[in-house]
Amino acid sequence: DDLFVTADPEKLKGKPGVAPSCKGGAQSVAQGKGIVVVGGGAGTIHCVEELRKSGYQGSITVVSNEQAIIDRTKLSKALIADADKVAWRSKSHLTNVLGVQLQSSTVTKVDAASKSVTLENGSKIEYEKLVLATGGTPKRLPIPGSDFKNVLVLRQISDAKAINEAVGNEEGDE
Repeated sequence: DDLFVTADPEKLKGKPGVAPSCKGGAQSVAQGKGIVVVGGGAGTIHCVEELRKSGYQGSITVVSNEQAIIDRTKLSKALIADADKVAWRSKSHLTNVLGVQLQSSTVTKVDAASKSVTLENGSKIEYEKLVLATGGTPKRLPIPGSDFKNVLVLRQISDAKAINEAVGNEEGDE
C-alpha cells in the first residue's frame, strides 16, 4: 500500500509549527517573579512556548547573551550572522504575543537560596522557578595549534561573524 501526503505549500513556509500565544494576550501576563529561563537556543524557545501552551500566565524572563532566541543549527548550515534571520521568533512576537521579557545579558551568579540571578551589570532578577537551558559549549581539541587565531569554533552569532570575516564573506549567507 502506498501512502500519499498532501499539504498546502503556503502553510509549510516559515517557522515549523504554529506559534502559540499567551492566553488572554500578552497584556494579561501577571507581574512578579515568575520564571527565568537562562539560554537563547532551541531549549529556551520550546520551554517558553510550552509554558504558554499549557496556560502559564505568570511572567517569563529570558536571559541570553544573544540579541534573540536563535536557531543555532542555521549558524552551521549557512553561517548566517544576522540575529533576525536565525531567530526562532521575532522580538516583537516574544514581547507582544508571548509576553516574554528578553534580557540581552549574561548570568554571572545563581543564588538558589534567595531565588535570584545576577547579571553581568550587577543587576538581579528574582524568580519563582529557574530554567537553565544554556546548551553546550564547543570544545577545542587539545592539540598544538588549536589556540591559533584562525582556528575557530561555532556556537554564537559572533562566531559566525568571525568565520565569515576569516573566509572573506563579511555579510554572511542568507
